[in-house]
Amino acid sequence: MNRRWYRIWIAALAILLIALAGGAWWCGRTNPHLKSLVSYDPITGCDDDEIRRRELEAAGPNAVPFLREQLRREPSLAMRGLTWLDSKGVVAWIHDWVSGSLADSIGNRLQNLNMTRFLAARSLLVLGPAAAAARPELTMRATGAGSPLSCSATAALASLTPEDPSTVSNYLVRLAGNNQSERFFLVRDFPLIWPKAPPHLHVLME
Repeated sequence: MNRRWYRIWIAALAILLIALAGGAWWCGRTNPHLKSLVSYDPITGCDDDEIRRRELEAAGPNAVPFLREQLRREPSLAMRGLTWLDSKGVVAWIHDWVSGSLADSIGNRLQNLNMTRFLAARSLLVLGPAAAAARPELTMRATGAGSPLSCSATAALASLTPEDPSTVSNYLVRLAGNNQSERFFLVRDFPLIWPKAPPHLHVLME
């Protein structure tokens, strides 16, 4: 009986945290163009950068403030609670013993925050120098190595001043690192920043 009540208590706690975490998650929910910029839903999201560019144009001057807000967003208390449950193996236990759909819902919530930040940085990368106001937020998220968010923020930072030799140099330093995941993302984003060979590249390569 005690084991049964323990399972019920854990499931109730998880449901409560999901409800709290799901408050007003999408600040851009009233503007479909803003929402699409940070959505990874195959229907409402941007499948490629050309679509993302069109959505940015449609969103107009509201795009950069909205994307900066997404990058600043920190996990709520409820999200931190869900992260703690996951780190303790509770989510996997819920999947096996309580409800697979509930566990999947928790997993989606945990993925949502990092994916939202990543797509916000990606949208700012597509904007290039026009996203200069987002430099503080991009700098904050460019820390760390190898994560998609860190790499996307690094590329977006480079796109703000692509003609600056120090920008080229710093990007190449990270590109030459040993982290395979980071190199993959930085190589992928290189043509978005420099469609042609970066200025001063021949000097840096000597």
